[in-house]
Amino acid sequence: MENNYEAFMFGRKKQARIQKQLLNQIDEILRDPNIKDVERKSLKRVKTRLEKGEYL
Repeated sequence: MENNYEAFMFGRKKQARIQKQLLNQIDEILRDPNIKDVERKSLKRVKTRLEKGEYL
């Protein structure tokens, strides 16, 4: 039983790390003034959903 809990906690930590990396990459892309408005809006939607935990 304890091993399942440890695996679960490790999964959560890894998930949080991946989410943070994705959010940082999205922020970096959003700083680019050359991206299209449609792309910017799409990235903002994805970022919001990631922050709410809808994807991971």
